[in-house]
Amino acid sequence: MTASLLGRRCAFAVTSALLATSLTLAPAATAAPVFDNAETTLDPYAYGNAIPHTGNATCSAVPTENETPVPVVENGPAATATGTATATYANSDDGADNATGNATMTATGRVASVGGNPSTIDMTFKGEAHLDNALGTSPNCARNIFAGADLNYEFTVATAGFLTVRMSAKGGYAEIYVAKRDGLHSDSLPFIDLYADQKSLEVTGRAYLTPGTYGGYFEASVGRRSRSSYDQVMTGQLHAEFHVAGSRTAKVKGAGQRFVSLPKARSCAKHSLSPKLTKNKARSGAIKQVRFYVNDKATKKVTKIKRGGKVKLRIADGASAAVRAVVVTKATKAKPSRTYEVKTAYEACS
Repeated sequence: MTASLLGRRCAFAVTSALLATSLTLAPAATAAPVFDNAETTLDPYAYGNAIPHTGNATCSAVPTENETPVPVVENGPAATATGTATATYANSDDGADNATGNATMTATGRVASVGGNPSTIDMTFKGEAHLDNALGTSPNCARNIFAGADLNYEFTVATAGFLTVRMSAKGGYAEIYVAKRDGLHSDSLPFIDLYADQKSLEVTGRAYLTPGTYGGYFEASVGRRSRSSYDQVMTGQLHAEFHVAGSRTAKVKGAGQRFVSLPKARSCAKHSLSPKLTKNKARSGAIKQVRFYVNDKATKKVTKIKRGGKVKLRIADGASAAVRAVVVTKATKAKPSRTYEVKTAYEACS
């Protein structure tokens, strides 16, 4: 069981050489890892215990627990781990007050990077917990049965950008936690800390990350301390994705790509985006006009079509931008006028 859960409950190139005759080949270049493999693990936990609810009753639990950590490899396959616990409970002051409990949590985690920065962090999970009291409700003992998993991670950000997290959880405890580890920021002052307990919740969070090292965890657990019998099921998924400031965050879609090219990034230095009209003579000659929209607001209309020309769109630095170009072609005797669209989205700059 991780310290994060205890805190929350008590108060988040290998080089090779080839020598052939007299020729030595240099090793191929490899990108530096973004995630610290030693700190990036899927760590299941499970336990059972009992405490007196009233009086001086001697409440006992005999648990059997299974919890084995699994490494999560950057850009590797998803890792899966399961934590399980079973327990028998007794009350020395009341021989009829006994109980059994069991809990299990299975989680799958994956981390990915691109271009020297984190790309995505994902954890899906499913668990259940059951407590069966012989008396239905124990008069003296509160009994605990739990199972959960942490996807612990530590990563390095090379280029400033935005981390967006999404939580979708139902039926147990879930948390997303991210803090900077640079000697100046404490884990007690996180950049992101979202959590939900025993609720159905869908929520998002967002933070601007400057270059540096960050750590944290995704967590999910099922079960609770109770005097009464219960059955509980938990499911959900936790997701984080990082985009460099100004970068394109969605695929370019639409038949309008034949006429307008949307760039890979906006210019944060110039506070603008510069789509480019087609260089193709026939296609360029077929364009009557192009309208550009930023976040569904008409931004610019181009009627003087310059083959291969750039169109400068002003965009506020603090806003993410959904960009759409609507191309209207000229009507001819052979073909009627047609409308084509192309669209994508860009991360904010600050």
